[in-house]
Formats: sequence, C-alpha cells, structure tokens
Amino acid sequence: MAAVLDLPAHDQRLECSAGTGTRLNGAVVKLSRVQTVSEARVAVSATQLDSAPLRPFWTSVRAAELRPTPAFAAKFAAVLAGQCDAALYLPVRPHRTAIWDYAAAALLLDEAGGRFISTDGADLLRERPFLYTGGWVASPPALQDELLALARRSGRRGGTT
Repeated sequence: MAAVLDLPAHDQRLECSAGTGTRLNGAVVKLSRVQTVSEARVAVSATQLDSAPLRPFWTSVRAAELRPTPAFAAKFAAVLAGQCDAALYLPVRPHRTAIWDYAAAALLLDEAGGRFISTDGADLLRERPFLYTGGWVASPPALQDELLALARRSGRRGGTT
C-alpha cells in the first residue's frame, strides 16, 4: 500500500508506503506531542464551527485553538504538516465519505503514528467501510480519547445541524 496527497496551492506533497513512515516534501513527518486538548490546535469543519446550534458546544471546548479548515483532505494535511495537532469532525449532519476519499489520508496518518477513528472508536483504516457517514477523529494517540469524548458529547448538547 502507498499513498500520496498533493496540495499544490500550499506547495505540499505528503507520501508514504506501508511500513516506511510519512514524508512531507521529502522530510519525515512527526506528529504533535501535545498531550491534552487544552494545549491543542484542532482542525474542525468551518461549517460546523459556524453553526448556531453548535455554538454552545464549541464554546465549551477548551482547546488552545479551533481552526476552521474546509475539506476532508485539508484537515489531515494540517495535522500531518504540524499546522494543527489533531482534527475533529462531529457526527452531526455528516457528509458521506467514500473509501477513495479517505483511504490515502488515513494511511498517511497511520504511517506517521496517528489514527483515523470513528466517534464510536472504530479504526476506519483497518475496517475500510466503502461509505462512511459518521463523525471522526484524526490524531496522535495522546489526544484520541479526549477528542472522542468531545465528539460524543456534541450530540448530547443539541448539536443536530
């Protein structure tokens, strides 16, 4: 298995092959070492961040920064390039994501030491559903549990946009 994610507007190419790690423009990618969400810059859906019904939820999130980041691949690229420490997509009115949309990004994250997981804890790279429509977290292991708890809490706070 191998993966490439090109972002020509940012002059970035992420690439990996199974067992070799991820590289950004030829340099080895090292994921964030941040240990808590309160220290983390989190890439989030710009649409979800601007949603009025979700505003109380976002206000309660005590992250160092919630960075509105459009598009699925751009969220992963921000994490892999070190611009964000993790990415969070809430399970509210989620978009349908096909395997060809997420498989390369998930492999790049995995090879860098991170995980792409559903909000119910399933490893989406390992399970590889053909279509996925739920919320997800893309992060280094240290942030995973706290981000999952936040994503699950979002549904209980009335976030149904």
